[in-house]
Amino acid sequence: MYICSMFIKKYSSELLLVIIMLVAAILRFYNFFQLPFSWDELSAWNRLHFDSFSDLINQGVKPDGHPAGVQVFLYYWIQLFGDKEWVVKLPFNLMGLFSIFVFYRIALIWWNKNTGLIGASFMASLQFFVLYSPIARPYISGLFLSLLMVYFWSKYIWVARHRKDLLGFVLFAALSAYNHHFSLLFAAIVGLTGLFLIAKNQWKEYLLAGLLIFVLYIPHLPIFFHQLSIGGIGGEGNWLARFILFLWFILPIAIGYYYSLLVNPVLQFSMLIFSFPYLLLLLFGQKEGFSKSFLVPMLILVFFLSISTLIISRQHYKLIFKQPYEVAAKSLQASLNENVSAFLLYNGIPSYENYSLKKYNLSSKATLSVYKQDYKVSEMDSILLEISQERLLAVGLPAHYYSLIQQHFPYLITRENAYTVESYLWSKQKPEKQVVFHKLISSQNFEKKQNLWNVAQNRIYRNKQGVANFQFTNQQEWGFSYGDSLKNMLTNYGDIIDVEVEIRADKPIEEALIVGVISVDGKEDIWRGVAFKNQGFGRNNQQKIFLSIDTRTLLNEPDFSHATFKCYIWNRRKEAFLVESINLYQRNLNPIKYALFYSIK
Repeated sequence: MYICSMFIKKYSSELLLVIIMLVAAILRFYNFFQLPFSWDELSAWNRLHFDSFSDLINQGVKPDGHPAGVQVFLYYWIQLFGDKEWVVKLPFNLMGLFSIFVFYRIALIWWNKNTGLIGASFMASLQFFVLYSPIARPYISGLFLSLLMVYFWSKYIWVARHRKDLLGFVLFAALSAYNHHFSLLFAAIVGLTGLFLIAKNQWKEYLLAGLLIFVLYIPHLPIFFHQLSIGGIGGEGNWLARFILFLWFILPIAIGYYYSLLVNPVLQFSMLIFSFPYLLLLLFGQKEGFSKSFLVPMLILVFFLSISTLIISRQHYKLIFKQPYEVAAKSLQASLNENVSAFLLYNGIPSYENYSLKKYNLSSKATLSVYKQDYKVSEMDSILLEISQERLLAVGLPAHYYSLIQQHFPYLITRENAYTVESYLWSKQKPEKQVVFHKLISSQNFEKKQNLWNVAQNRIYRNKQGVANFQFTNQQEWGFSYGDSLKNMLTNYGDIIDVEVEIRADKPIEEALIVGVISVDGKEDIWRGVAFKNQGFGRNNQQKIFLSIDTRTLLNEPDFSHATFKCYIWNRRKEAFLVESINLYQRNLNPIKYALFYSIK
């Protein structure tokens, strides 16, 4: 017991680091073998299938906007080990895990073990690091490579000026440059920092090291300039250490921000992962260290808050498996398992979806992508008429298509919310159980006066059967409107408003618009309108027009409670037609659609 107690006391920091690494491994490898590709990863996978290295560079790297490093690595990796999702993700997840250990070693040089342990606990459990760790893109690899760069740089600057450490700095600075433009930027910032810290007699070898990094990067310069041309690129010394760490954290953000404003928008959350560890060193770094009585409760508190937020508040393990292409393939498989034919209509790149379909042994024949097709509603109506399958799986479509789909497939069987999309399974035949697509807010057929509707009664026309319609002539630009507060209309901030208008005319109406306007405190108007010719379809002199408004993309949540909505028809070219009815519906929000940016409710 005494020997065991002495061992634990002597190696307490190392044992705590092992525990941190184990927790990090569990969080990163949970259900790892079932983890699907994200859109970004499928984009990279889609640019790997070339017969030559030159084709890879010209067609797989140059158009992308990222340096060649990760793409070249993946090109050879899948040739050796295959392209299953877990195989492609494995090296990145391992780099994410071992980044924590490298960070700890850096903290030992700059501060002490306790700083390293607290920072490592954050890196182990914050969603920022857990999310990007298994993603096979240049973010977590850039973190790993840039940390190794800083580790060797720190040994050379702060510990002893050994040339082997300087060579380590050169190697990993060059690899960081090949990895991502922001890790290249960070490598440049670190390198320039050293110019202010080295002794005069070390200038020559340090400048030669910088020159060597540049020489190693020369083969990549044609790619860099090509991407740039297309807008693609995206104690004593305590105060000094803090100042350097502050610069390392803030400069990449500031440069990325102003580059995004002045040249091309490149700044994303993922770009900040390269400099974020130095914020942790800045916040928790101190020469004296923490007492053990403070350290262990601190680590427990960090893990409790970070992991509970990760799992409960951010729903990470629900969100990360709800990738659009994966959801589409699994939903299609579920329908076909019931021996009911189904057609997949989706908004995505076909080669990406085909990867997921192949994964579940599904055919891609009964599928159609609307990605960048910009089908008019009338064109989509013709497509839907041609579908012979009993069911239609619609995933990630433009919002106004769904009301049209309901005309052909009236019954909604399931709705599944996913990250960035919703998946709807529709049926021609009435099932035993149905799901409500949207709920009626208000309906106007002009038979009687209604609250919230402003209707010119002298424009109501009754046909021979006595049915009331609202009349627009070639002399009239305006007619009726509906208005209410969003709080009265919708259950939740972020719900979608679906508007359906049915008209009758002797010829197709081209330029009239159905308009929705959101006002906040009567001051700020958010205007959305669709022309009848683009969002309508018709048969036998009748047309239906659809407008959908996602309030979450147009409003900040604090404005929701005092915002109003107004809907009307703008007959801007004064065409003649009759409005038979107009209906407004509420469609429930997808709580995880914008989960990367918004809280999940």
